[in-house]
Amino acid sequence: IADRFPVSYDAVTTTMKDFHLMGRFQIEQRDIPYILDVAHNRQAAELLVANLQKIPKTGLTHCIVGMLKDKNHELIFQELGKNVDSWYVADLDSERAAKADLLKEKLIETVNPEQIYDFEDINMAFEQVKRQAKTGDLVLITGSFLTVRAGILWLENNK
Repeated sequence: IADRFPVSYDAVTTTMKDFHLMGRFQIEQRDIPYILDVAHNRQAAELLVANLQKIPKTGLTHCIVGMLKDKNHELIFQELGKNVDSWYVADLDSERAAKADLLKEKLIETVNPEQIYDFEDINMAFEQVKRQAKTGDLVLITGSFLTVRAGILWLENNK
């Protein structure tokens, strides 16, 4: 393969050292940090939890989540539930997306229902979190590439 792709080991390691994939533990530092991570399967949720535990925080973790219908919601919620204080479940703009009321129903099996807010529009979830989050808190945006994309767009429009 080296004859087809003549790239030195040093070039690869230098490039990979600076490589960052958007939407994978992407931190947007604001007054309150926003962490965007797709985490749409159990393994990714486990890695996300491990990374979250490395971040010092003094407040609450607010999680905005939207997911597709074909994902294992329960397993992902079980993993993330260990580190999330309040949940903001939202509909996504896709026929493949799970509705917020379904996500809420799945979450109720894992967390206190009083910690769950549901929204028909993900931008409403972002606005609610913006009003509720305080200094020392962090906001997690996760569950789907669609959720993370919406988060990136919302953050760009709310600088």
